[in-house]
Amino acid sequence: MLNKRLATDVCQEWLRKHIDQEPQSIALKKSPWPEVTSLECAQQIEGLRTMAVKVPSWFAVWGLIYPPKLNLEQSSSEATAQYKASLVSGHTLWDLSGGLGVDTWAFAQRFERVTHVERNAELSALVKHNMQVLALSERVDCQNEEAENWIEHKEEVSVVYLDPSRRDTHQKRVFLLSDCTPNLIELSPKLWQKTSVILVKTAPFLDISSGLKEMPQTAEIHVVSVKNEVKEVLWLLKKNHQGNPRLFAVDIQTQTRSVSMDWEEVKNAQATQGPMGKYLYEPMASLMKLGVFSWISSNYNLTKISLNTHWYTHDQLIDFPGNTYIIKEIHPYKKSLFPWLKGQKANVKCKNFSWDPPQIKKKHQISDGGPRYLFFTTDWIGTQVVIEAEKTT
Repeated sequence: MLNKRLATDVCQEWLRKHIDQEPQSIALKKSPWPEVTSLECAQQIEGLRTMAVKVPSWFAVWGLIYPPKLNLEQSSSEATAQYKASLVSGHTLWDLSGGLGVDTWAFAQRFERVTHVERNAELSALVKHNMQVLALSERVDCQNEEAENWIEHKEEVSVVYLDPSRRDTHQKRVFLLSDCTPNLIELSPKLWQKTSVILVKTAPFLDISSGLKEMPQTAEIHVVSVKNEVKEVLWLLKKNHQGNPRLFAVDIQTQTRSVSMDWEEVKNAQATQGPMGKYLYEPMASLMKLGVFSWISSNYNLTKISLNTHWYTHDQLIDFPGNTYIIKEIHPYKKSLFPWLKGQKANVKCKNFSWDPPQIKKKHQISDGGPRYLFFTTDWIGTQVVIEAEKTT
């Protein structure tokens, strides 16, 4: 049962005063109030600490109540929620995956009516309370219901959004859409009777090609990273869509960077490989996740370092969606180089090499940091090399 004592000013003030204390230690201490347990206090401090980074707009609001840690981890961030909300429009939307409600909150800023469907009664009540605190109770309708049941008897809707749970009843990860809850593949015939647009969020590990086979109505795929760390893959499905999808690689930072291409362009692209130029180009993480390695080479007129090394090179400095480095030296990786490597301070990266960065750093006693980058890789003629470089300004 939702303990609304947690939302009072007295409790909220105490929680924020103790936000720097570890939740585990709070859980072991006596609660300041008989109506609130120490475990509840610890859970709220965990929530506040998470929201301060993940959803700053919520952290600034007093009176919100937070669920257990797993729900916090599974929630979208403010940046990704707002991005996905920008992809769809209309009057009404169903959020059939419910959860903490960050996505629902973002959609409610663009839609007249959003329905939050959540199977867990306690979580549904918590979200209803939070939407009232966030002044969105007139726009958000919280339903404690199974998604499968909700769609059976309801009217048509502009957009349906799903973020299928990727854990089974034993909390183990599942990897196929058909194994997620709710099961989009199973529900899709009924969903298409209710809407013409479906937006689906999947985890980064879902393969793009297999996803397209399971969701043939895909009109757009958006791979979204935040500060160059891939967070989610968004699939925009349209009922009558035929043909190839449009692909988007997006990195959300102070200035959001977005690159798009057609699936047909990707299939027809051919890469070139060859010797190193003056600059090394490292694609941003969301572009790498799309797997459009040959397209990167052909579209930007760049040479791949080798067939299986997805770094690129050119003699010219170009505007590129990723990191750009100026090459200082190229060293063949052999025993004569080992004394030079020993004790270096550098940022180590490797692709298509015998060892990973931790193993390389341990083997050669390399410490992290500084402006220097060492790229351990195999070049286009099969020689293992170390590329010494620095980032361009």
